[in-house]
Amino acid sequence: MSKLEAGAVAGAHTWVSESSAPHGSEPRFEDGWFAGVRDVASDLLCIADTTATAQRGRAASSAMLVSHHHHW
Repeated sequence: MSKLEAGAVAGAHTWVSESSAPHGSEPRFEDGWFAGVRDVASDLLCIADTTATAQRGRAASSAMLVSHHHHW
């Protein structure tokens, strides 16, 4: 599941990062467009980091649980 989540976030990040303002847009609109793209890309990176951290935490908990059961 975590690989699916990571792939979805990575795909969204790529799509957003490679997007551009509509052809023929005014410079002010383009500036706002690219500022928005930077903000969304940054948010997606935060989501990816949070998801990765949560997955590592779940993996560590599972490993501890398995280790604990093997000692009995």
